[in-house]
Amino acid sequence: MRRFDAPITAWAALLSAATVMSGTGVRAQASSMPPPQSQATKIDIEVIADLIYESNIAHSGAFLAHQRRVVPSDESFRPYVSMNLGHRLGRQTLFLQGSVGYDFNRRNHILNRERIDLRPGVLLYVGQCGGSFAAAYGRHQSELADLALVNGIVKNTEETEKLQGSTTCGSRVGLA
Repeated sequence: MRRFDAPITAWAALLSAATVMSGTGVRAQASSMPPPQSQATKIDIEVIADLIYESNIAHSGAFLAHQRRVVPSDESFRPYVSMNLGHRLGRQTLFLQGSVGYDFNRRNHILNRERIDLRPGVLLYVGQCGGSFAAAYGRHQSELADLALVNGIVKNTEETEKLQGSTTCGSRVGLA
């Protein structure tokens, strides 16, 4: 079995098992996450796989692609699990949104990388005031077009961390 085929076989078995257990099909592409809901407990989990052909995965000319040691045309297999979870505790709601997966490239193994995008948080309500507090974490291969060439190295992981908060007070009718 070739190096690229083993991950595809393993993920295909996982996708098949998840499809049988959940009774749903595998989607071809993820949609953006809806905002968290405060009305009820929510559990949405999807197992998704993309098979993508790119004619210029290096996002550059042939010379720069050669300097980066990247073959311009490549196929990638990108399985991931997408989740939108919410649990209501009284008037408050805890939530977790995001996806976790891995990128497998047939020719450019240097670009194989985990892909993580998570957003945990809480929706808070006290009296007539409401608000939210959330964190966000992302980790994936940097976009090759954004990287400066340093000794031909393209194995670069981009990480992002964010904290977000908002609050609103007032009645639904009139000024707030």
